[in-house]
Amino acid sequence: MKATFAKKKSWFFRIALIALAVYIVVSLIQLNLQLNEKQQLLNDWIQKTEQQNLLNADLQDQGENYESYLEQQAREEQGMAKPGETVLYEVPKE
Repeated sequence: MKATFAKKKSWFFRIALIALAVYIVVSLIQLNLQLNEKQQLLNDWIQKTEQQNLLNADLQDQGENYESYLEQQAREEQGMAKPGETVLYEVPKE
């Protein structure tokens, strides 16, 4: 009688261990998939942050150079000059 009970207990213990092992493996796979997804999101945010930093630096440069930019546009497109300056135009030969 004891041998039968011990065998049943042994089989039950083995089945429980196998079920636990399967559960752990499935859980690890799910966690790994979630980790990969979160890592991809992090990489996307890092890339967006770098792009925004480049845009901010460009806007900062434009803000610092805005006056010289306006002066250049006035000279090139409007033909304007500062007071006291003389503007010379080259006339092509025909």
